[in-house]
Amino acid sequence: MLHQKWSIQNSNHKIQNSLLEENLPYNDSLDFHFSRALEWASPLFNNAGYESLKMYGVHLITNDSIRENLGIYDSSWMETLAQRQEEYFFNTASPVLTELFEKVAMRTQMKPFDYEQLKHSNKYISILKTSKENREEQNRWYDQWQHHLVSLDEMIKTELKKQ
Repeated sequence: MLHQKWSIQNSNHKIQNSLLEENLPYNDSLDFHFSRALEWASPLFNNAGYESLKMYGVHLITNDSIRENLGIYDSSWMETLAQRQEEYFFNTASPVLTELFEKVAMRTQMKPFDYEQLKHSNKYISILKTSKENREEQNRWYDQWQHHLVSLDEMIKTELKKQ
């Protein structure tokens, strides 16, 4: 579901970029897309089982391959990526956006003060491109993480069948 949300947001970035690159005239229906283009996902992980296992000791796992692959549950790297994206928005993007839009809020409408100025704003275009790249990086990491989880799941199932 999280991956699907990132894909939707990336689609909105593509729509937003094509509108600016194609030099289309302003239409108030764009206001919602301006807002959607700035959304990001902050993943939340429930690692209670892994944390309990760490507390009792991973030595309880006798299969070396499974024990070595349990580190995938340490998701701090995904949380770090999300934190960087959040800090970029609040510290870098938001001050620029407040100069370009009547209000800056996600999941609502954002009406530009001056659409022509917005289309030619290098800072705004940079914010769009940077936000898009941040999401794509999160998607790449999430895909790799998901692949490792599936592999670990298969290893555990195979081990359980031996029991």
